[in-house]
Amino acid sequence: MDMNIIKGNLMNLKGAIQEKWGQITDQDFEKMKGEKDKIVGFIQEKYGEAKESIEETLRNLMDKAKEKKDDFMDDEDEDDFMDDEDNV
Repeated sequence: MDMNIIKGNLMNLKGAIQEKWGQITDQDFEKMKGEKDKIVGFIQEKYGEAKESIEETLRNLMDKAKEKKDDFMDDEDEDDFMDDEDNV
């Protein structure tokens, strides 16, 4: 996977990550620059969690975010279809 996509996804998940691991500040995110290894290392250091557990949680958060995005896009497509029907 493209590193820019991973960085973008992790930065988009900032709120969910901060909700799960509350000691991560906005300044911490700026220092980590969305790099997965830095985020995982930071969480390991602060919380003492295993790397595999952290990575699994991050994957789950990304999957949930992707599902929400897909659901949103499906809703948008339905709205466009309904608008087209109204114009017929």
